[in-house]
Amino acid sequence: MEFIMQYWIEFLFGLVVTLLGYLVHKVKVYYKNIETSVEGVRILLKTKIIEEYHNIKKENVVTMYQKQNLADLYQEYQKFGKDSFIEDMMMELDKIPITKC
Repeated sequence: MEFIMQYWIEFLFGLVVTLLGYLVHKVKVYYKNIETSVEGVRILLKTKIIEEYHNIKKENVVTMYQKQNLADLYQEYQKFGKDSFIEDMMMELDKIPITKC
């Protein structure tokens, strides 16, 4: 009986360690996916701001809608940290006159 108990305890301990290792792996993969998604959103926001910047600079006028949209995009982009390149673009866009539409 003692022989069986000893091996059951070793088996259960091995099973618990294996399950913990599996859970740690799953958590790491989950956080890696979140990190990748966050970086993707940051890049998409930056790309959209740059795209709008070039469209507005080409026409040299900005609508209130475009201005508000850019402000919203920039506000969300700032949550990822400072970026002097985008800050400079936004300051330059502030100098462009606003049209009625």
